[in-house]
Amino acid sequence: MNSYTDSSKNGDSIEKIKVVFSSSDDLFNLASEIGGLLSADAYFCETPAEVVDITSPFVRFLNRQGEKFLYETDWLVKDEHERIMVPESTKRNKNQIYYMNYDLSIKSRDVCFFVESRNILNIGFRSNIVTVDSAVISNVVAK
Repeated sequence: MNSYTDSSKNGDSIEKIKVVFSSSDDLFNLASEIGGLLSADAYFCETPAEVVDITSPFVRFLNRQGEKFLYETDWLVKDEHERIMVPESTKRNKNQIYYMNYDLSIKSRDVCFFVESRNILNIGFRSNIVTVDSAVISNVVAK
């Protein structure tokens, strides 16, 4: 993991965390076999029912190292939406209306994430859930 600053289309700087992970399976091949797209999702482990806009849904293939396939995705260090509504399709809690705001540079939290693929028939797969400890996130954001 490492942090970096990205520029948005309107010129704002966005601080992100690059998350690199590996799999013994070729996830893009598995996704294409079912006609699905590969995506990532993350949430705060202690509040799994609260939807936060922390992860980019995009997963990028980096390379293959022996039997392992390396991938990466990005997380936002902070999100300060002005009460943007959570789409019905992404809700984990039917009562949550707006995205939760957070700032990992001020208060680091354990983050759980997974990778999944689904097709239009909702057939697909989901990886195991990986937990990244708040101390690791704190160290990465502080650099």
